[in-house]
Amino acid sequence: MTVCSETVPMFIVNYNGLESLGSTFLKVVDKAVEASTYVDNIKVILVDNGSKDESADVVQERFWDTVTLLRLKFNLGHSGGVNVALKRYTLITGSTPRYALVMDNDYAILNPDGLRDLIRYMESNRRTVALQGINLNRYGKVSDAGLLLTTFYTVIFRCGGLPVGECPEKVSYVSSVISCLALYNVRLVLLKREFMFNRHNIIYHDDVDLSLDMWSHGYPSAFIPVVVGVHYWSSTRKRMIRPFIEYESKRGAVLLYKDSPNSLRLKVY
Repeated sequence: MTVCSETVPMFIVNYNGLESLGSTFLKVVDKAVEASTYVDNIKVILVDNGSKDESADVVQERFWDTVTLLRLKFNLGHSGGVNVALKRYTLITGSTPRYALVMDNDYAILNPDGLRDLIRYMESNRRTVALQGINLNRYGKVSDAGLLLTTFYTVIFRCGGLPVGECPEKVSYVSSVISCLALYNVRLVLLKREFMFNRHNIIYHDDVDLSLDMWSHGYPSAFIPVVVGVHYWSSTRKRMIRPFIEYESKRGAVLLYKDSPNSLRLKVY
């Protein structure tokens, strides 16, 4: 079903997905391919961040005709992986894509119709810079319906832990989308930013940084009430060294505070 006249790349950012997730990783890729056959013009691209396992080789062998594999020599993190993938895609195709789906390697699409709805909404709301649906957790409850920041700078994963039926059934703005799976208006982002994501972020805060920065220019992030898939939270990060995770979390918060406009700044604890 065609909902956009232009190709929409789906960048799946991967690092050691096979080692971290096992068969779930292959399910993630398979579900992405299935969705791309249901919604025309979606092109699945696995961005392999220098994995040390056999993730890239297995994907190349099993999905050689349905997934484009982009191998990076080093682990550039989520931000760097997407930025490089976008640049190479633009060089190869000769134009910057209007939209791009960004997805983690621990996110399985359950409802291809949800992708169609995301694209359709953004086609009708060109000032929306980032968009997401309802993400489920592995237990079938809502993982998040976007991220909210309160007056006291508390982070709230909207509808987190609730049954799907208790999440408001209406479109709403959010402080930030969660880029486990989100649709971005790439051309809009690049009107205001040199890179899509802050290249200094590794694994945290890049999606919040983008949403807040673009919000300060008058371009909001939004949520639509449709289930898209399930997020197996931080399955790759669990294999990383804990001090590194804690360091990157704090460093990302500092960068966010430093770079955010004064009116949108977060308090760093």
